[in-house]
Formats: sequence, structure tokens, C-alpha cells
Amino acid sequence: FAELTPISELKIRANFAKNASFRNGRSLNTSFQHYYGTENPSFLNRQPHQTSVGSQLVINDSFTGNLQATYNKTIKERHQLRALAGISHEETSYDETTAWRNDLVYDGLQTLNLGNSEEQYNSDNQWQVAIRSAFGNLSYSFDDRYVIEGNIRHDGSSRFAEGYKWDTFFGGGAAWNVTNENFIQNLGIRNLNDLKLRGSWGQLGNQASIGLYDFVS
Repeated sequence: FAELTPISELKIRANFAKNASFRNGRSLNTSFQHYYGTENPSFLNRQPHQTSVGSQLVINDSFTGNLQATYNKTIKERHQLRALAGISHEETSYDETTAWRNDLVYDGLQTLNLGNSEEQYNSDNQWQVAIRSAFGNLSYSFDDRYVIEGNIRHDGSSRFAEGYKWDTFFGGGAAWNVTNENFIQNLGIRNLNDLKLRGSWGQLGNQASIGLYDFVS
């Protein structure tokens, strides 16, 4: 992460994480010699499909990034203004390729070219998923007693079809810090350190239980 404070009221922070894993593997099923209780070999087990060689390459990659700016301003010691704006991006990709051949003419090497060309197979598995967001919050507090705030988000998900990937969501709330009122403090209630009443309403998007490519069907 990196953090920048160009002025005392403004803080800009960027953080990111990158993860990647790679797997490159080979498999070999070889023939083996049979013995019937004696030192003399009976036969070599080289029946069809008894020998095979395979190769697999897997790449798993993910990235998470977030950039946000926060502005805090106090006016005449009683008015507090706070604004936040930011963007975020998360993505993950997976790529797997597998190939194999049966009936090796020689099992001393793990190479596909030594397998039967009529007994060659391959498979491929690939997917990507991403979500991107822009968000903001604005709040105002008077004398550390009354607070109002509003939120907005603009979210996009790769799990939806073109034309349906993005939507905007709103929220808001208000709070009353009762313990800072003079009439509460004058009551002299012991052990009443903090009492705040709060109400809020909001909407958020939901991509849970939706497959990566359900929109294709």
C-alpha cells in the first residue's frame, strides 16, 4: 500500500495484492514385469491402454486493488464534514490444459510423442471472474450529537450479460448521540458512557449463488 497526505484534511490511500500460482506436471503409467513365483519372467505387461503419459499446465492468477480518498474538515469546532470516494477492482483467472497418450512404444521417457497417435486426448479448463466498483460517502456531524450521511455505489460484475453488468445503489442514515446532550449529562447516570440512536436504509447488489457464465444459457 501507499498513502499520501497532500493537505492535513485529505488522505489518499492505495493498496493492492497480487497472487499467482503455477503448476507444471507430468504423469507416467509404465509397464511392469510379471513373475510366477520363480526368477524367470513370465510376460511383460504391455497390453493396450496399460501405459500412458500425461502433461498438465495450470495457471491461477488473482488481483485485488483499491484506491480511495478521505477528506475530513472541522468548521468552528462544531461542524464536522467527512467525504470519501474510491474505486476498487477484483479479478481471478484460471487456466488449465491437460494432454495425454496411451500405448507407449517406450516408457523410459515422459514425452507425448512416444504414445499412440490414435490414443491421444486433451482437455482444457478456463474461467475468469471480476467485479469493479466506484463508491462514495458523505457525512455531516453537528457538535458530535447529530449525524446524517449518504452512500452511493456503482458496481459491475462479470457474472452478468452485457447490458446488465452494472447498477447503482444508494443508502443513507441518521444518528443521534444521546449521551452528549446536556439533559442526559445532568441526570448523572453512572456507567452510561455511550448511547447512540441510529436509523439507516440502503441497497446493495447481490451476485451470490450466480454461476460465472449462467448468462450464456
